[in-house]
Amino acid sequence: MEQDERRKFLQGLVALGGGAAILPGLVEAAQSTKLKGPLSAKILKRESAKNDPFVDSVMEVEITGANGKQTISVTGTEYTDTVIRRNWATIANDNNASVIAIKTTARKVDSGHEEITVTVTANGKTTTNTRTMAIPANRVSGEGMSDEELVEKFLAPKLGGVK
Repeated sequence: MEQDERRKFLQGLVALGGGAAILPGLVEAAQSTKLKGPLSAKILKRESAKNDPFVDSVMEVEITGANGKQTISVTGTEYTDTVIRRNWATIANDNNASVIAIKTTARKVDSGHEEITVTVTANGKTTTNTRTMAIPANRVSGEGMSDEELVEKFLAPKLGGVK
């Protein structure tokens, strides 16, 4: 998979796993895979359990390329209250050669803005970035969507429209 395709795919994958943001440098920190296009994605497992104020999620996605397959697993926990939203996610490939840990904290600054801090650990390197951003009117969510709809909405556009 080319660098841009990996970046787009991982951004889509994390969006599926809870809407967490990924820094542009994330894919550069991740180990390269050798899948070649055309690429397709299939959700193998998707589970979520709510225990207020926490939501735990697990997702496995199989990516098939012209030269093989790879399974990517995302496990995550989200905590939300009236002032703060936290996400912890781990992304791993099927042989655990590449494991990426992401922690996102969004703290409400005022009625229209959040201060978002994202910490990414990959390949022994940790980076942290903080930004103040406008709160979107509609947060990205896959709630209520089928597996096929999730692939179509989040992954297919990131992989150049390939399903």
